[in-house]
Amino acid sequence: MVETCSTIVVGKERLYITTDDDIVAYDLGTGQTVFKFDSIPGRRMYPLRMSGGELIAYRESGNLSPAAVVSLDPLSRKETLLLLIGGTLDLVDVGDPTEDDVIYEHGIIYEHGRIYFATEALYGPGDKGEVGEETTVAIGYESVALSRR
Repeated sequence: MVETCSTIVVGKERLYITTDDDIVAYDLGTGQTVFKFDSIPGRRMYPLRMSGGELIAYRESGNLSPAAVVSLDPLSRKETLLLLIGGTLDLVDVGDPTEDDVIYEHGIIYEHGRIYFATEALYGPGDKGEVGEETTVAIGYESVALSRR
């Protein structure tokens, strides 16, 4: 039983859900647990999307370890590093992706070697003539050192 799940990705034959720190794969036909991708202890992983037969996931940062985007192969269970996000993520305006309610309410998109953290809703001033506040809509990171997927 899954009590909380902040992200879900559906592949050709499996459903991937974040539980605790890991990503669990369920068979779409039977609903049974097939396997799980173990995360590094204390560094939660979130499935983002499928890329061919591989699962693209975001892994949060740890004490001295940067956040990362990884590709997870369901057949070999191997992890391939796609993008390291060094330093501290300054996501105050768009939300911290490691908080359950934020990952659901905000977008995390990985495309062409870049990751974007974005807010999904903007609110303007309530009355005509008022000036709204400046806000960050999205923050993006990319790496030119790793091969793009």
